[in-house]
Amino acid sequence: MHILFITPGFAIDEEDTTCLTYFQNYLHAFSKINGGVSYSILSLHYPFQDLLYDWHGVAVRSLGGSNSSLLKRPRIWLRAWKVARNIIQENGTTVIHSLWLKECCVLGGFLAKKAGIRHVCTAMGTDVLQTNRYLHLSRFFNAHVVCVSSFQRSKLTSTLRSNTSLIPWGLPEQSDPVMTSRPFDFLFVGFLSEIKEVDEFLEIIAMVDRQWSELKINIVGEDYSGGLLERKIDDLELAGTCTVHGLCENARVLALMKESKTLVHTSRFESQGYVFLEALASGMQIVSRRVGLARSTPQWSIAESREEFVVALLQSLESTQVRESIQEHPISQTVNQYLTLYESDQ
Repeated sequence: MHILFITPGFAIDEEDTTCLTYFQNYLHAFSKINGGVSYSILSLHYPFQDLLYDWHGVAVRSLGGSNSSLLKRPRIWLRAWKVARNIIQENGTTVIHSLWLKECCVLGGFLAKKAGIRHVCTAMGTDVLQTNRYLHLSRFFNAHVVCVSSFQRSKLTSTLRSNTSLIPWGLPEQSDPVMTSRPFDFLFVGFLSEIKEVDEFLEIIAMVDRQWSELKINIVGEDYSGGLLERKIDDLELAGTCTVHGLCENARVLALMKESKTLVHTSRFESQGYVFLEALASGMQIVSRRVGLARSTPQWSIAESREEFVVALLQSLESTQVRESIQEHPISQTVNQYLTLYESDQ
């Protein structure tokens, strides 16, 4: 079996663990399968150069589309069609697996129909919402759609929802001991864009800060605000409380999780929330909205309003609950579920 993965972007080299961390973890686990299973990766836009390179023994072809304007996309799609056709013919590809219900899914649909092979597409995030203009082309997807949470699947149109599977991205086994003494109180992880509600996070933290002295908070993620984030922190008098780390490699994020008490996640939409799995495995408590995989447990508080977040965060600061590593959705389960899907005739 040979799988052709089609994605908008992929890790630029083996040291880049920030680009689609969950997908990289999946491929690492997938590579360990015995029995003649192989794969190739075609990336349309990132890396921003036209490259053919090796990633842990796997051939990756980047077309360097650089997220170009819609007017320039047809040329990228034509090149992708030609490159993908060569990969399919040279490797005897039996399955195309595309990511996002967008251009990669449309391309994968046409390629699969032309080659007479199976097409699986994973819905990755807000691509399930009606704001995604590619959903108007869903009749060309020719795909079995995979959702990563029940929450995400509930947002799909009924037409697409009728031919779906539910397979969350799995997490590699964590074997490090859980730290009981943690120097940091709260951790925010995510691209610092509007959808992640980092402004809301800061407003909530400011309310908690007025009731709890000497908070220590870390903020991790690439900042798209153009300086607005730092000004917001200054305006709320949180400069001595919050440390902004910017974009960090996955190992650094996991290290901060092991040293932090509670993950605070204020986003109003999350398809799965891979960061939730990482936090639970690191022994953290979580306070979030009911998005992605979120659910109410002794370790996980659900909040919707600012006031509910404040109450939950103050309770987490006072908690004496014994910390434990909660490891859900193992990566081996994800691989096995996808293998069953790849081999299915349906």
